[in-house]
Amino acid sequence: MKKLTTFATLLLLLSITAYAADLENFPENWIKNDRLDGYIVVGKEADSLDVISQSRIGLAIAGYVGAPQLGISKLDVDVSLDNNLILIGNACDNHIAKFVLDTPDPCDSNIPEGKAIIEYIEDQGNAYIVIAGRSSEATKEAADYFIEHLTKLRGSKIAIDVDAPEIPRENTGTAGNDDDEANGEKEETEEQSSKEATKEQKPATDEGLRAGNNNEQPSPQGSSEPKEEPKVVVVQEKGFIQKILDWFGGLFS
Repeated sequence: MKKLTTFATLLLLLSITAYAADLENFPENWIKNDRLDGYIVVGKEADSLDVISQSRIGLAIAGYVGAPQLGISKLDVDVSLDNNLILIGNACDNHIAKFVLDTPDPCDSNIPEGKAIIEYIEDQGNAYIVIAGRSSEATKEAADYFIEHLTKLRGSKIAIDVDAPEIPRENTGTAGNDDDEANGEKEETEEQSSKEATKEQKPATDEGLRAGNNNEQPSPQGSSEPKEEPKVVVVQEKGFIQKILDWFGGLFS
C-alpha cells in the first residue's frame, strides 16, 4: 500500500511538471524548419508603438534563427487561438489578448501600476506570450526587455518596472467595445436625419420639374397672351409691255 501511494505521488508530480508553462525553452521550442511556429500579433486599432514593437520582435527572432521570417506579423482580426501567438498590447488594445487573459475588467486591471508584463500561458496545446503594459509606451518597454533577454527569459510571468506614463482609460470595456459601435450607429442616424431634412427643404418648383418632362422649360411671365402673326405684303411686278403702254399713255396725259 505504501509503495502504491508513493507511485501515485510520483505520477502527480510528473504531470504537474509536464504542464508547467514556462519561458525557459523559448524561442527554441517555437522554431520549426528555421521558422517561427506562430505569429506576432497586434490589435487592429493598435498604437504605432505596438506595431514598431511587433516589427522589432520579428527581426530579433529572424536574427536568432538566421533566416528571414516572412508572414509572421498579423493583426488580431486575422488569427485564431488555434496558433502559438506572441500578443502585443493589453486586453484594451488586443482583441485576442482579452480572451487569453480571461477578459479582465477593467481591461488593463491584470497589470500592476508602474509595471509591464511578459506572461506565458498554455491552453489546449497552444502557447501564448502576452507582452503588455497599461499604455503603448509601457508595452514598448516590455517588448524591449523581451528582445534583450530573448534567450534568457525564465518563469511564466515577468513583471518589469516601467517609467512610461499611464494613460487612464475612459471606458472599462475591452477591445471592440460595444460603446464604439453604439456611437457609430448614432452618428449614422444623425447624418441620415440631416439628409432627409435637407431634402424636405427643396423648393416646390424643383419637385414640379422633376415630376414632369425635364425637357419642358417654364414660360416667362406674360407669355400666355396670343402672339400676332407677321403680315406678309406681296408685291407683283408689272410686265415689260405694260410698262411701255403706261409710258406712251403718259405722253398725252
